[in-house]
Amino acid sequence: MTPAPLRRMWDLIGVAQPARAGEFRVAESTVKCGAAAILFALDDEGNRHLLVPLSEAATVTPDRRSGGVHLRTFVLEEGGATRAFLDVACRKSHLNEVFTLLAGEMLDELARDCQDPARVCRAVLLRWRELLEREHGAQLSFEALVGLYCELLVLRDLARRDARTVIAWTGPLGTPFDFTSGSFAIEAKGVMGAGWDVVIHGLNQLDVAAGTDLWLCVFQLQQVESNGTSVPDLIDDLMAIGVDRTVFLGRLARLGYTMNDREHYADIRFRPSASRMWAVDSTFPRLTSLSFGPAGPPRAVKGINYILDLSRTDKAPLPVDDVAAVHDRFAATF
Repeated sequence: MTPAPLRRMWDLIGVAQPARAGEFRVAESTVKCGAAAILFALDDEGNRHLLVPLSEAATVTPDRRSGGVHLRTFVLEEGGATRAFLDVACRKSHLNEVFTLLAGEMLDELARDCQDPARVCRAVLLRWRELLEREHGAQLSFEALVGLYCELLVLRDLARRDARTVIAWTGPLGTPFDFTSGSFAIEAKGVMGAGWDVVIHGLNQLDVAAGTDLWLCVFQLQQVESNGTSVPDLIDDLMAIGVDRTVFLGRLARLGYTMNDREHYADIRFRPSASRMWAVDSTFPRLTSLSFGPAGPPRAVKGINYILDLSRTDKAPLPVDDVAAVHDRFAATF
């Protein structure tokens, strides 16, 4: 289930009169366990819950190992009748966004199999535990946000062909290139405004091994107040496409992007005004360790970043149809 409808459900519950002490405000989801609907709920402190109906014979071992999300049995009383639920509770408000995504995955899994809801929810929680325990970090710089935006543009194009390509987004794992699959690699860059000056970080960023095809994809961006997209917008698009949520969010977290800061990034919007892709081969202008001869750069040189002006290269960018073909070939490796 995509994030936006889930956010709206808890927001709508919150608009209602706040629950009194010990009470829950609830709304039905479209997913049922047996004859009863799974419920969205807010408690009297505004904490989010997912209430999953349990059979009378069901037993649940409480799970409080994650500081932010707990599992327990909860009995809800309404109109004199009582019913047992598995309560998936978000205990920290700063985790609301991550909890919303976790709840969406639980609903997807329960829609497929609700024979043992406690087992299903516990398995999903286990997959998400690392993200729930991750400490909050500093917000991304503008430069880092631009870089992430461009990588997500490429990932969205790939994921539209095959959602499994999210695992090829290897840059956050420390690989030389942003996207890697077999003998194919893509590096994404962004420039603000006019011009095609890109910053290349290090001698390895465009150093492609024999037998590997590398493409450099560059976006010209304009920062806009409206009619653009933000990093959170692109994340929602990728969630809707159906990429593996925990893999995707894990890669985002490695780059320092946390879902808890969604509102901070939501108003920073861009519009791509142009994009180009180049094949990086022996004729492409670049610096590598071999640019300094067999011995490489002097030992005293610990790092080299340089600016590549792609408007001054004789190497022509790929035609639009060939760019689509590159994405097709990349996705076909899955």
